[in-house]
Amino acid sequence: MGDVCHLPPPGETLVLARSAAPSARGPLIHASPPPPASALVRLFSSCLACAPWISDAIAATGGGKLPAGRNGNKLTWRDPIDDVEHVEEGGAARVEAEMAERGKGGIISKPLSQNGGGGGGGGGSGGGSPSDAVAVGGMSRGWSNDDVTALPMDMQPRSGGGGNVASKGANGVVAGMQLKSPSDQAQWRAGSLRHLFSLVTPGMLEDSELPPGRRAIVDHSMRVLRENDLGGYTIPTQGLYPFQWNWDSAIVAAGWAVFDEPRAWQEIEMLMSGQWADGMVPSILFHRPTDSYFPGPEIWGSKERPSPSTGITQPPVATLSVRFLFEHAVDKDLAKEKMELLFPKLLAWHRWWYKARDPLGTGVVAILHPWESGMDNSPAWDEAMQFPIMDLPPYQRRDLTHVDAAMRPDKATYDRYLTLLYTFKNTNFYDSARLYHISPFRVTDLCINSILLRANRDLRWLALKLGREDVAAEIEGWLDAGFRGFETLWDERDGIFKCKDQLTGKLLDARTSAGFLPLFAGAASKKQAARLAATLQRWQEQVPYGVPSTDPSDPRFEALRYWRGPVWLIINWMVSNGLKHYGMSELAEKVRNSSLHLTSQAGLHEYFDPLTGAGAGGGNFSWTAAMCLAWLDRPAASAIGHRMSGPKRPSEVALNAMDSSS
Repeated sequence: MGDVCHLPPPGETLVLARSAAPSARGPLIHASPPPPASALVRLFSSCLACAPWISDAIAATGGGKLPAGRNGNKLTWRDPIDDVEHVEEGGAARVEAEMAERGKGGIISKPLSQNGGGGGGGGGSGGGSPSDAVAVGGMSRGWSNDDVTALPMDMQPRSGGGGNVASKGANGVVAGMQLKSPSDQAQWRAGSLRHLFSLVTPGMLEDSELPPGRRAIVDHSMRVLRENDLGGYTIPTQGLYPFQWNWDSAIVAAGWAVFDEPRAWQEIEMLMSGQWADGMVPSILFHRPTDSYFPGPEIWGSKERPSPSTGITQPPVATLSVRFLFEHAVDKDLAKEKMELLFPKLLAWHRWWYKARDPLGTGVVAILHPWESGMDNSPAWDEAMQFPIMDLPPYQRRDLTHVDAAMRPDKATYDRYLTLLYTFKNTNFYDSARLYHISPFRVTDLCINSILLRANRDLRWLALKLGREDVAAEIEGWLDAGFRGFETLWDERDGIFKCKDQLTGKLLDARTSAGFLPLFAGAASKKQAARLAATLQRWQEQVPYGVPSTDPSDPRFEALRYWRGPVWLIINWMVSNGLKHYGMSELAEKVRNSSLHLTSQAGLHEYFDPLTGAGAGGGNFSWTAAMCLAWLDRPAASAIGHRMSGPKRPSEVALNAMDSSS
C-alpha cells in the first residue's frame, strides 16, 4: 500500500490511499468505521463515473448507489489521472455483477446520456443534458452537511449557470454538486478528480507526519504546482518567469512525484526534449510566446534548435531527480521505462559538460555566464564581471514590472549579462569549444560543480541499474578528477570553498552559500567539513534565518537583493542534506527548521529576507512548493536524500556515511 492520508470528519476516519498493486485501478478507499455509501456517493457524485475503482470503493465500505456513465451495457468514464476516456463493453454488467456478488447494491441503471455516458459531473464524451446531472440526497449516520465543504473557488464551475454545492465545513471533504452546463461538465470531468485527490489528500501523507500548521502549506504547495502547470511543464511563477527553467523544472518534478508520478516524469521529459545535438540542455525553453520576459527567444536567436531556447545551460539537477523518481516510484514499471529512456540523454549532458567546459581535464567545469550558475548576481561574480560593456541596443527589462527593483540585479549588472549574451550570439552559440576560449567570463562555479559531482554519483548508480558497467567506469573517472579539482577551491583562511576565475587563476574573494555545497557533493574532507560547520554557525548567529546567500558580515550583503543575501530553500536543502551526511545532524536540522519557519510564516516565495523572514521575489513559487512537498513535509523521502554511491575520496572513510539512507 502506498502513502495514505487521513481525512477525519467528527468521530470517523476516512482514509484515501493509492494501491501499489499493478492490478489496482486507482485510489482505494478505506474507512474506520465505514461511512455509509451515500456519503461516498455524495463525495464523488461530481466526478464522472470512474466506475471501476469507485465501485470497488463503495462495495468495500457499505454499498449503495454509484453514479456512472452508461449506454446499454457499455460503461464510459474518463480517467481523471491521465485524462483518457475509457469505454468498456459489458462494463456496466461487470460492475453490477461484482457489487451484487458482494451484496452491495449496484450502479445507477438509468442511461444518463445517449452519447456515451453521463452522471455526476456529466456524461462521457457527449456529456449530458442539464436534467442528467445527478443530485444526491443528504448524508446519514454522522455525515451531515456540516461535515462537508464546498469546492475551492478555483474548482467551482466558471460559467454563470449553476452548480449547487453543499455548505462549507472544516474537514476538507468535497460535497456533491450539480453541473448543469455541458461545458462545465466537460471542464469538471477533465480535471476534477486530480484536483480532488490532491486537495483532499495532500501529498498522500499521514497527518501524523505533518508538524502543526503544515497541512495548509502542503495543500497550498500542491495547488501552486497545479496553477503553474502549463501542460507538461511547470513555470516557476506567473508573470515573472513564464517559461520552463532547467533546474527549477528538475526540482519541481520531485514535488509532482509526491502526488502524481506520471506528471513528474513528464516534467523531466519535457525539459530533455529541448536538448541540443551536442548534449547541452538549455537553461530556458521558450515553449509559448509571451512578451512578459526579457531576453526572450528573439534575442537568443536559437529557434532552429529542438525548441526555442537560450544558448546556455544550468545545474544538472535533472539527474538527481530521475534517480529520486525511480527509487521512490510506486509504479515501478513506469519508472523503469522512463529511466531507460532518459538515461542516454542525461549521459550525453554530463559528457557535454566535460567536453565543452573542461577541455583541459581539470575535473571541474566552467560557467561562461552567471545565469548558468543559477546564482545570477552573486558577489562571487563581481570581480570576474569587470569586463567592458559593449554598446548595447536599447532594451526594456520586464522583471521590474513584476518585482521591486530592490530585489533584482541592478542595471550595470544587467548590461554585463547582455554583453555576454551578444558576445556569444555574435560568435556562434553552437560552437562550444570556441565560446569557452573567447568568453570574457570563465569561472569555476561551486554550485554547478557541486551539483555535477553529486549528479555523477547518481548517474553511476543509474548506469549500474541498467547493467552499463562501461559507462559506470567512465563516470568513476569524472568523480576521481572532481575530488581532485575541489581541492583547488578551498580557502583555509576563511574556512569555506570559493569560486575561481579561470582567466586569472585566482579564487574569487566572496563568501557565499555556494561555499557550503561541496558538503552536498561529498567533496569536503572531514577537516574541511568541520570548518564549514563552524563558518555556517557564525553566519547563523548574525541573522535569525538561514542560510543567507552571502556572509552577513560582508559589506556586499543585501538582505533582499536576489543572490546577494536572501535565503533560498533549494540551497537550504542541499546544505542540510550535506551536513546530515557528514554526521552533523543537529546543524542540519537547524537549517531545516529555519526553512519550515520561513514557509509557515511567509508562504511559498521565491526567496526570503534572512533578517525578517519576509517573503521576497516571486510569489506562489513552484520550486519552493516542491521543496515543501519533497523535503520539508515528506520525511519518508527527505530532501531527495536517497542513497549516494560511487567512489569515495580514498583518504576519507567517513564518507561511507554518504551511502546510507538519509
